[in-house]
Amino acid sequence: MTSSSPSRHDTLLRIKAAPPRPRRWWLQRGRLLARFANLRERPLLAVQAPAGFGKTSLLASLRREWLASGAYVSWLTLDERDDPSRFVEGLLLSLTTALGNPPALAALRRELSIGADPHEIVGRLLALLADQAHPVVMIFDDLHALPEVVTTEMLPYIVLNMPANVHTLVGSRHALPSDARDLLQRGDLALLDQDDLRFRVEESLELLRARFGNDIDADTAARVHDAVGGWPLGVQLAISVAERSDAPVAMLTSLGAHGVDLRLHAADAMLGSLEPTMQEFLVTLVPLDRLHPDLCVLMTGRDDAPAVLSRLNNETPVLHAAEGQDWYRMHAVCRHALRQRFDALPAGRRKTLHWRAAQWLHDRQLLDEAAEHALAAERSAIAYEWIAQGLHDMVLGTRFAAALGWLERLPHEALTRYPALGLAAAIANTLTYQHEAAAAQLAALDKVELTVAQRFELLQASGALAHYRDDYTTIAEVAANVGEVPEHTDTAMRAAHIDMLVCLALHRGNTAAARYELRMHHWPARNQPLDYGQCYAQFFRAYTDWLDGCVSAAEAHLAPHQLAVEDRFGRRSVPASLLASLYAAVLWDSGRSADAEAMLADRLDIVERTSSPIAVALAYRTLIRAARQRGARARADELIGNLSELGQRRGLPRLVIVALIEQLRIEVATPANQTYVTTLERLRRYRRESEFVERYDLTARLDLVVAMADARVALCLRDDVAAAESLADLQRIMGPVWPTRDRMEAQVLEAMLAASRGEAYAEALATLSATAADLGWHRLLADSSVEPAELAGATQQPVPRLSPRTPVTAAPQRPAPVVRSVLLTDKEGDVLSLLARNYTNKEIARALDIGGETAKWHVKNIASKLSAGGRRHIVERARLLGLLTADSILPG
Repeated sequence: MTSSSPSRHDTLLRIKAAPPRPRRWWLQRGRLLARFANLRERPLLAVQAPAGFGKTSLLASLRREWLASGAYVSWLTLDERDDPSRFVEGLLLSLTTALGNPPALAALRRELSIGADPHEIVGRLLALLADQAHPVVMIFDDLHALPEVVTTEMLPYIVLNMPANVHTLVGSRHALPSDARDLLQRGDLALLDQDDLRFRVEESLELLRARFGNDIDADTAARVHDAVGGWPLGVQLAISVAERSDAPVAMLTSLGAHGVDLRLHAADAMLGSLEPTMQEFLVTLVPLDRLHPDLCVLMTGRDDAPAVLSRLNNETPVLHAAEGQDWYRMHAVCRHALRQRFDALPAGRRKTLHWRAAQWLHDRQLLDEAAEHALAAERSAIAYEWIAQGLHDMVLGTRFAAALGWLERLPHEALTRYPALGLAAAIANTLTYQHEAAAAQLAALDKVELTVAQRFELLQASGALAHYRDDYTTIAEVAANVGEVPEHTDTAMRAAHIDMLVCLALHRGNTAAARYELRMHHWPARNQPLDYGQCYAQFFRAYTDWLDGCVSAAEAHLAPHQLAVEDRFGRRSVPASLLASLYAAVLWDSGRSADAEAMLADRLDIVERTSSPIAVALAYRTLIRAARQRGARARADELIGNLSELGQRRGLPRLVIVALIEQLRIEVATPANQTYVTTLERLRRYRRESEFVERYDLTARLDLVVAMADARVALCLRDDVAAAESLADLQRIMGPVWPTRDRMEAQVLEAMLAASRGEAYAEALATLSATAADLGWHRLLADSSVEPAELAGATQQPVPRLSPRTPVTAAPQRPAPVVRSVLLTDKEGDVLSLLARNYTNKEIARALDIGGETAKWHVKNIASKLSAGGRRHIVERARLLGLLTADSILPG
């Protein structure tokens, strides 16, 4: 019996034709909805992903988008009982609801109920839909559950014959029928797969905060995100586990930190539906980082391994496609859960599997992976030989952190026996701040006989060590000693040489010279994966734009590379963290504080351990300013202390100086206690006494930093003479060639000096603001000025100069309107308005019906908030801030 009675059949179909009820934990996927806006004209949109990726919730969101645009939208959830007749009946019922029960559809339903051919009914239905005056959208969820006869015959017929006003959206765990996928080649199919639906860290953070509030910090969210690999259902499982606790935020923090319970729950969700034979198949593949169909045939002995891998990739979250279409990766959660079962296999069986993998990988020149398996198979002699072949490229390529792990396991004599290993050791130690070990290794290599290429590489390694030490004296010496680049030098070494020259040019403030050197770089061909050396070149390319204030240009360059590097190496990889340090600074400058914090979430430790001082300073600078902006002063102070300690411990003046400058910025913004004077003196003393400043050729750079700090403090103290002297020093230090960022910040300070002197400044400031906006630098005024609100207000609403004070003899008046601001309370705004009309404290008290002491207290608070020294100064400051309209000030 294929169906129940007509009434029961109709009831079940009505349930299937009802859209799902929105769940409170559904996340509005703004990123995907924005992408849909550009794809909505496609006749067919397919959301194809395994279970737990949010297909249904996304389709429900798209349904609301279509409804909001005025379309008729039907919904039908499919299942395995939907033979052609029942499928068409459900389609007619869903469209009847969407179109308002038109008689023509009712007639088609009656004909179908008395035995009409479903294919004929579908043809007439499409003709009927073509007559509609509005767009019609048909949504089919769980397409994978349909019987084969419907997916291979009925559905392709509908899709290929849809009228121009009809659109179809489908959600499926399986690939679409081949006929439907032909639309992809014609540009008529938009496809969202599991990589599109996988959460990004900012989406995980948004969902977790939506459920538990802002007590969830970005680092915890990032660790939860990484523990489940961005699997949306995995994040929901983490939420479910936390909600069962009396302290859900603490539980979630524990889950993010350790991930054990969370991985177990996620593994149960992923593996629970697989039959035992499929689980055994996966156990055999646990040792492999990446799964290739041919390798899996060798490992499992199953000729159908490629088909099994494809099915697991299409229907489950257990596997996902890796590099290209031939490689897969097992989800980290599943691999962790199956590892114990692999370890329980007999030792001989495990060794055999490892050796099979080692030989296959070696034959394809995947030497580091092959060596890992060779060691696990207890073939150490062969493993060392393979390491000697591949370690050099590994360090200069993309996996120098893994190379450092190799070096810790290798006998020390191997490093002297193979110069390539010694150079790799020096570079790996450099990039992980083990500088003494790196220097010793380079000194030892300098005493042995090396080829021309190895000697060139030794110089580049010395330059890299100097770069990580901020030692520009040595960088200049190395650059002078290099001479001609050897003819057969590989791309990585050429890139390292260019990066050294770029770094030296930027240190001297010459961004034009840096760009010239970058143009000499041999960039990889389009679609060629970046290695670590090339990532550093891309970093410098965007950093040069950033130094010249070209924030939009820097972001345009970084955005695609950030995604590509994260996809290739992982979010917490060294290359991804390096680019993120600069990308976060770019996002901050463009005014996206939350995005900047999310970019660095759970990556600061990687930046600290492996990135250059430039990247470390950028990352800390961004996080300190973001914490200060959201009122987390304790967090900002903690970051400042950590950065200062890091700089002191490593002997890096750049980090100490950045810490002091950021502390000074915070203190200048709250100037009442004048602690910034002490901080400025600490900055000057460090500049004079640091043993590294002269040795590392940092004098000019630190002189500029100190001069700019002097100018800020002088402006805050109303010492116009000292401010003018400091600004003159700035211009002298910068000279004719210097990055635009520093110049524009200096120009903002010059505008502040003009304002303090009572000179015209609004036009210059407006020009600066417009220029910065064109460059995408929206935080120039906020980050450059002593009092950001003052300058921001001045550019938005220029106010006439204050007229001389006129004594008030008339009776008190009602307060004149002021420009309301978060800077002052409503009551303080009323007091300010009366101050502008020359009211005394007694007159203010009488006008506002408050006590005399209360009025005096309000005036004192306003003076503190506006950094003013008296009543006339309060009014002048309020005018500069744009807090007073022209008619608020009593004319003279």
